[in-house]
Amino acid sequence: MRPGRIQAASVALPLVAGMTLLQAGCGDDDNPNAPAASPGRVSVELRHVVNGAALVFDDIRYTNAAGDEYSVVRLEYLLTNLALHAADGSIHGIRGPFYNDARTAASLQHVLEQVPSASYDALSFTFGLDETMNISDAFLAQPWNSRMAWPSTLGGGYHYMILDGFVRDPAGDRTYNTHLGRTQQEPHFFHVVLPIDTIAVDGNDSSVRVTMEISEWYTGPHDYSFPQNPFIMDMPTLQQALMQNGGSVFSASSVR
Repeated sequence: MRPGRIQAASVALPLVAGMTLLQAGCGDDDNPNAPAASPGRVSVELRHVVNGAALVFDDIRYTNAAGDEYSVVRLEYLLTNLALHAADGSIHGIRGPFYNDARTAASLQHVLEQVPSASYDALSFTFGLDETMNISDAFLAQPWNSRMAWPSTLGGGYHYMILDGFVRDPAGDRTYNTHLGRTQQEPHFFHVVLPIDTIAVDGNDSSVRVTMEISEWYTGPHDYSFPQNPFIMDMPTLQQALMQNGGSVFSASSVR
């Protein structure tokens, strides 16, 4: 799997808050009769795999790097700052947030409209919400507002991710909760840049597929063993480990 490049939460992000970024390409000055370049649409599709195979819910069939056998019963997460990067250095982005529920296909496609004519060779996003967006009840109008809420006693705002399931245990299968977000005042969002095969936008529709490899949340650089206490939201060491493991979780490809 081709990993993305991760930037830690403290690194300034390249997108300006609140607005779509457009860097218009130049026309063909050498040929005044050439048709004007037209914007297009780019769909970003999310998919989820474990060890390269499509995610299957509700079955303890997976083993993480620490040797834990586990299932996945819930996977929901937020992306922000979704952007396409052109070969000429320009960027087209939308702030978001973009909610994803791996059980609901309709939530896993996000369309970037009016993408300026250009050749794009990378996709980037923030996993989670930066501190300017991560404010309790900032998205009351969204149906996921309460589902993704982060407890006020732990700093408030929203979960970046809820990944739940069961771990096999001789004494009886037990639950785990891989919940990523802010621990007190320490954020754990991160920025990912993914190379893609070049897509040429000029009045057409294109697609990019982003794949989450779930097994990578639990390894590289940290082999993660599910703790006996399933609730990790107030454990900064585990939150930090998950944030750092996130650098190899995602890959992207152009859809032909």
